Amino acid sequence: MDFDWPDTQDVRSHRVTLLLAHRENRELLAEWIREETPHVPLVPDEEASFPVAEDGGDVSFGSTDSGTNRVDSDDSDTSPFDSDGDADCPRGDICIIDQRMVARHREWVLAQKRAANREFYPVLLVHSGDERQLKQWLWSLVDEAIAAPIRLPVFERRLNNLLERRRLSVAHAREFRTAEHQYRALFEASNDAIVVFDPVRDVIQESNRRATELLGYSRTQLRQLSPASLFSTDTDRYRAFVEATLDTGRGWTDDLVVTRRDGTEIVTEVSVSVIEFDDSPRLVASIRNVTERHSQKLELERRRDELDELHRINRTLRKTTQAVARASSRSELEQKVCQQLANSDRYEFAWIGTADEESGEIVPQTVAGDAPEYLDSVTIRADDTPTGRGPAGTALRKGVVSIVQETQTDPAYEPWRHLATRYGVGAVAGVPIRHDDETYGVLTIYANEPNAFGEKERNVLADLGVTVGHAINALQAHRDAKRFEEAVEHAGHAIYIASGDGTIEYVNSAFEESTGYTREEVVGCHHSVLRTGEDNPSFHTELWESVSTGDTWQDETTGRRKDGRRQHIDQTVAPISTIGDEENYIVAVRMDITDERRRQQQLQTLHRVLRHNIRNELNVIRGYLDIVDEETPEGTAESAMSKIRSSTEELLRTSRQARRIEQTFVRSDDASESPSKQSFSSVVRAHCDLVRTRFSEATVEWSVPECGAAVDAEFGTALNEILTNAVRHNDSAAPTVVCEASVENADATVTQAVVSVRDDGPGIPVHERRVLREGEETPLLHGSGLGLWLVNWILTELGGEVRIDDNDPRGTVVTMRLPLYDD
Repeated sequence: MDFDWPDTQDVRSHRVTLLLAHRENRELLAEWIREETPHVPLVPDEEASFPVAEDGGDVSFGSTDSGTNRVDSDDSDTSPFDSDGDADCPRGDICIIDQRMVARHREWVLAQKRAANREFYPVLLVHSGDERQLKQWLWSLVDEAIAAPIRLPVFERRLNNLLERRRLSVAHAREFRTAEHQYRALFEASNDAIVVFDPVRDVIQESNRRATELLGYSRTQLRQLSPASLFSTDTDRYRAFVEATLDTGRGWTDDLVVTRRDGTEIVTEVSVSVIEFDDSPRLVASIRNVTERHSQKLELERRRDELDELHRINRTLRKTTQAVARASSRSELEQKVCQQLANSDRYEFAWIGTADEESGEIVPQTVAGDAPEYLDSVTIRADDTPTGRGPAGTALRKGVVSIVQETQTDPAYEPWRHLATRYGVGAVAGVPIRHDDETYGVLTIYANEPNAFGEKERNVLADLGVTVGHAINALQAHRDAKRFEEAVEHAGHAIYIASGDGTIEYVNSAFEESTGYTREEVVGCHHSVLRTGEDNPSFHTELWESVSTGDTWQDETTGRRKDGRRQHIDQTVAPISTIGDEENYIVAVRMDITDERRRQQQLQTLHRVLRHNIRNELNVIRGYLDIVDEETPEGTAESAMSKIRSSTEELLRTSRQARRIEQTFVRSDDASESPSKQSFSSVVRAHCDLVRTRFSEATVEWSVPECGAAVDAEFGTALNEILTNAVRHNDSAAPTVVCEASVENADATVTQAVVSVRDDGPGIPVHERRVLREGEETPLLHGSGLGLWLVNWILTELGGEVRIDDNDPRGTVVTMRLPLYDD
């Protein structure tokens, strides 16, 4: 930009423009200025057309002494201006003008003053008369006045004073223009857009290059804009901003949105200061593009809000987790969780529920806040139905956190929308309570604002569900452990737990009683202190080889109590699998069978005596009876011999029954031996026919259905015993025995045989039946033989039963039931 710098000249010499109506006066004054001063007079061109002064007055110049030199007016004098008032005279540094010329050329004088801009352009008025009588408007044109006739010393002082003021103003103007040039350079070089505008007229007056680049307008276009149009998005804020700046009179800074020429919007930092110009305020606005900074600020604020929200969530979670950690039961745990969540400022209420397997409804177990009143009005299911697609049902069904962010618009919340409005529910979250693959229920949380559950909160709630599930699992595990500990502690068998290296870590009370060792004496010691398996050198090797492979070891062994007494022990040792623990453990169950072994030895001895000694002796007696019978004359001692023979046969038969009983139990104890099966119909017919052949005096009848079913072959022994007893113990001369067999369904999967044997004998005594019902014999209650016991034990071992009833009118009905097999 070009600048209008003043011409350089000697500050001691000035140009004096003489606008006097009388030519003689102009010439005299010009001559005096040239000769007496260092200044240069400027006199209008002689050839110019000078109008005659209207009043015809004259101007007199006084001498330096008391005399005066007078120059009269001359009608031939002319004005240096044309009739339109346009000057053909240079402006000079000062103008000396008389009243006649001011009246004609006032506009020219004003134009010269305005053209001087920041420089002082003095005007000296030469008048005739009293200054107080000068018209007021003259003082807006002239700076000094001097009366005619002029006294030269006074004129010279006035002239020098005005020219000195002129010189000073020129110097100040030059300094101002230098400063203006510097400030203009700074104005243009600024990185910020600078706009100067008049807030009263609402126009932009000036702008720098950066403003055109930032806003997209040229300087000319900006001068045609209203400043408010740049802030069209924030117009109200802009006007309040301007008013606040004008009211306070000091600088102000704010962030405003600016609309560029291409329509894009940017966030700017606007700093405004107030300057006064010609008694009117101007605003200088510095505009800086802070869109990126604003975005960063918003991002920081967003992150800060997220951190605050996360802190709030974590604070709630921490309090909830602390409540979980202090709970001693599941109900207490769930109550504390719901209460902590309901106490949060963002949540209205919460509840925990489980699904009823029969109805499919989710039944609240624990509630807090306004949940009871709300839940009284709702039905929530766990299936894929309209009332099961809400957050609670979905979370329970799918095992993931389910959220409805807008209860008033989300279709999934349609069944409960009216209640959400009534209770001020904006968002709902369903959180499955899980641990590993086990689901313990669903936690449902109601927030008072929509969109209350962000992604981070969703993750935190998922962790909360896992935490609560883990705590419930731990409480149950603790309860189960306590229950197991109580069960083990009160178990009838000695139990101890040892680590993988054999160090005993736990023993129960029965262990102390069985071994004679106290807990303090064995815990921490190797289990070899028990001296188990001392009769078998390979005992420990076999035990640990079996257990180390994950198998359960079981065997009978011997050991010694603390007091040295020998023990027979039935011991089972099993490995313990501990999740998350690399160390192996074993649990040993020790059953003291010393007394059982002694009784077994006693029974074996008695059994040997009964089976071998007594039976052998009976056989000897029977042999001698045969000899005696041969040597005794016929008819001699026949009655006594027959009784001896009968008793001998009964004892031998009892021995055979005992043997059959032994075979039954031995076979049932041998799990590896498969039972022998025979046709049901064939077994019944064969034994009925056998008894009829054996006892020819008896009438034996039977009825058997033809079927493809089979029974255990041992059933024939029981049936034979019943048929034989029905004939042998019958007091009739011609006993009658009827056997009826049938097949019936016990249930949908089991078919059973029913065999009834009826006789017409004296019947089975009541005390014999009672012995079978009681299941044991006593010194006062016992049977007369082993037959019924044999039948009872056989049927029981085969999974059947036997029943004895009276026959009408006389005799007994024995009914046997047992399972049938496919042939």
